Amino acid sequence: MIEAIPLENSCSRRLPPLEAWKQPDKWVDVQTGLPKQFISKLVLETDDRGFIDPDQVVEHVEDVFFWKDYTWPFESDDLETAPDDHHFYHTSYEYSPRMNNGSKVPKQFRELPTVIGRMPRQFHNVIHDFTRKPDMPDEDAMAEYVKSYLLAHAAFKNLIMTAKNTTKASQMFSLRQKAVMSGTVVPTDTNDIVAQEMMKDFFSKHFNAYSRSIDRFLITPENTLVVPDIALSKAEKPHLLLKKLGKYAARNSINYTPLLKAS
Repeated sequence: MIEAIPLENSCSRRLPPLEAWKQPDKWVDVQTGLPKQFISKLVLETDDRGFIDPDQVVEHVEDVFFWKDYTWPFESDDLETAPDDHHFYHTSYEYSPRMNNGSKVPKQFRELPTVIGRMPRQFHNVIHDFTRKPDMPDEDAMAEYVKSYLLAHAAFKNLIMTAKNTTKASQMFSLRQKAVMSGTVVPTDTNDIVAQEMMKDFFSKHFNAYSRSIDRFLITPENTLVVPDIALSKAEKPHLLLKKLGKYAARNSINYTPLLKAS
């Protein structure tokens, strides 16, 4: 005689377990754990340019379907729960040059880090299964978005680079001044003049670079480049902030996993 398989073990793991849902019987087939057929998918809000807000999408989807205290589990070696990247504009084929008269703009837009979210795989599946695919924005709007993003990102990276160089120079100058004060280094008039002029020139150049970068960053349209919420205590050294900013500048998606309380 074959033993019956317990219900919880027979359900698909494509979606979160039934206890995570506010109304599981409305959205999910309780026998299989898969989406019900013929459900009305959630329509995602867009702004006047036809753009969705990824943060708003994640918050709205979680609020509509799931209990707030649900902890999204994941295992890095489990393909059914591990975090992966969700492209908020899909599919890849529809945004390819082949489907857009050879234009690369839709693909460039779709691949920007600000419209890609890293999240637990099950949440990723929920978005695909229960929300309506966003319409492709107008090409001119996408082109302007791409242009603005690249401008802001270049300015941001330049800001980090000049900050690193200025911080390094400041440290070197500070060490030299301490050496002079302690008598370890005996400066000559000529060396002092040269050193002071070099330092003056260095700081003038790099602080001007700061100013230019900040000006470029501030004129970028709102919401084009997400600014990281980085807390910096008064005691924290500048190079530690630069390390945080550097990691941010190099990212290729928005990480929503902590927001979803993944354990």
